[in-house]
Amino acid sequence: MVTLSAPAPPAMVGRKTLKREASTLEDSDVSMASADDRPAKKVRFTDEDLGEDLRRKIILTALEDQTKNGKSQHFEELKKKFTARLSDPSAPDATELSQTIQCLMLVISQLDKNCAPLVGDIIHTNWAGRPQSFYRKYMAFLLQIISAHPQHTAKVVQMLVKHLALETVKDAQEFGSNVSPRSDIFATVHEMLETILGLAPTVWNSLFTAISAAFPFKGQKKIHQTTYIKNLLAVLKYAPAGKAKILGLIFEKMINLDGEIQINLEDLEEGEGEELDRQLKLSLESKNGQNLSDSGIGDDEDDEGDDSDADDDEDDDPESSEPRTIEMIQETVDKLDAMLALVFGYYDSRLPKRSVAEPAQEDLENFELLLHFFDTIILTTFKSQYVQFVVFWAAQKSPVFMDVFLGMLVERAMDPTKPQVARQAAAAYVASFVARAKLLDRDAVRSVVRMLCLWLEKYLKDREVECTSPNVRKFGGFYAVFQAVMYIFCFRWRDLRGKTPLPVGEDESIEDISRSSQSWAPGLQVIDRLLTSRFNPLKVCSQNVVTQFAEVASHFGVFYCYSIIERNKRGNLFSSRSSGTELPEATQLETYFPFDPFKLSHSKLWVEPYYQQWEPVPGMKKDGDEDDDSDEDDDSDESGDDGENGQGDETGDEEGDSEEDESDDE
Repeated sequence: MVTLSAPAPPAMVGRKTLKREASTLEDSDVSMASADDRPAKKVRFTDEDLGEDLRRKIILTALEDQTKNGKSQHFEELKKKFTARLSDPSAPDATELSQTIQCLMLVISQLDKNCAPLVGDIIHTNWAGRPQSFYRKYMAFLLQIISAHPQHTAKVVQMLVKHLALETVKDAQEFGSNVSPRSDIFATVHEMLETILGLAPTVWNSLFTAISAAFPFKGQKKIHQTTYIKNLLAVLKYAPAGKAKILGLIFEKMINLDGEIQINLEDLEEGEGEELDRQLKLSLESKNGQNLSDSGIGDDEDDEGDDSDADDDEDDDPESSEPRTIEMIQETVDKLDAMLALVFGYYDSRLPKRSVAEPAQEDLENFELLLHFFDTIILTTFKSQYVQFVVFWAAQKSPVFMDVFLGMLVERAMDPTKPQVARQAAAAYVASFVARAKLLDRDAVRSVVRMLCLWLEKYLKDREVECTSPNVRKFGGFYAVFQAVMYIFCFRWRDLRGKTPLPVGEDESIEDISRSSQSWAPGLQVIDRLLTSRFNPLKVCSQNVVTQFAEVASHFGVFYCYSIIERNKRGNLFSSRSSGTELPEATQLETYFPFDPFKLSHSKLWVEPYYQQWEPVPGMKKDGDEDDDSDEDDDSDESGDDGENGQGDETGDEEGDSEEDESDDE
């Protein structure tokens, strides 16, 4: 036990007895000697009959010594009570600390700047590893200390936020006894933070700084990430003013993981990408229907311990890192999947449950904030694969949302003041959303295509004179918009065909419909001029998209591209023979379609009802079935991952498609 020395009480003359309240004397003989000759008494805080007044006097003595001398042995002994580790046999128990806390609360005004080291040690003491009876009193002390001495508020907030992280609580409870469930610890922290924000609303900046600093590193296991995100979403219930910053932070962390997945995919050797794709499909099949809340608060704590042990084992064998590349990517994918599932769940309760024509004002505000995250975090990230599907799903909750979303993207794609890469990304999002959004209606599809075509026509009129040959660096924005039109045409030809929608179930009679260009949506007529212009878009756009567009357009007799494609091939062959090298990548438009098939098992449950799968064009056949089958195999091998090449299912990569569908898709 930690003991503190206290000065002996003055001599009491004329008393028949001498009161000894829980004192331990070094000399048992109490004589009538003078007070100066008496030995000092040793007082232990844990003595049951130690009076509250005497305990407070002892603490006051320690505080006064610290104030007068700047350094006090009594004061240091008092500090040690709160810094001792639970594994230390001499550490005070919860009862002793509770008594000390109670006395400190009686002298709270005395804990001035001279006592700041003691207050700091109390704030950072291990309270989560002790029984609830202690930490309830401890929390009451913290509220008193920040009320009497506000300069300690930031430290208290920082400490509390750290206890929203699973790792902090696990470490704190490692050697504890009679510890509370982690859910109780988290609930206590939330209760404290809510109370502190009510007392001092200006503490919000300190709170967000602490939240950002305590976010688990991206290398930590899934349960650490999901537990912390659950707690951050709980913070928003009593701190709605922090919605933009906290949700923005969550999106930043998710997009970092998304980018890491893409980088690792690009580093995979030949054949490993197919193996990862196979594992993702197996994972999807095995996990469909499982509880979305697969980790975090309330989980079995033994499983969490197993996760920690697994981490240690993995680091013991450095030679195993190479074979584990695919496994590590899969772990990162699972981690992001769980994080996305929580974000989907959060927005599911804050947006309409189904598509509504007129969303409520609160719903509109929530979507606008989500769109802000998309604009500042997602759109600026090169080739993200998954996080953008939150916006894809949310936008289809209302035609109003889709109109706002597409309006922003179209504006960005056509803005000459934006960098080429930003305009190309916006065009890719327009193409992919219009192609894949199941709830986007016919009128909206035609309206978007018309706007894109009108812009292309104006661009052709204004700038063709500048073009001497295809130039992606100079005209990249133009090529991106043209590729978007081709991509949309391949997916949404039914909505672009004719003045009235094609009746459902009447695809077999499609050949009876006039093949004239006048039967297509207004604006598409400019495609003929664009194909034969100096820009020569078929030469630099994605060859997978060009091939698919040529097949669909030729099938309907609306545009004929094969002669231009063959001429471009001959030109490329001549150029490569002359230079001895293949066509430079700089002459090809970067291929990226952000809403290619979504393969995350848990969060897919939100996306799937809103996702338009690739549907082969009825009656469309290719010349030379055997040769085409061989070509399809080659194309499938070259196409690799959906997100990398942007061709999704029309090149045979669609998840769950049969081999027959792949043949039709080509």
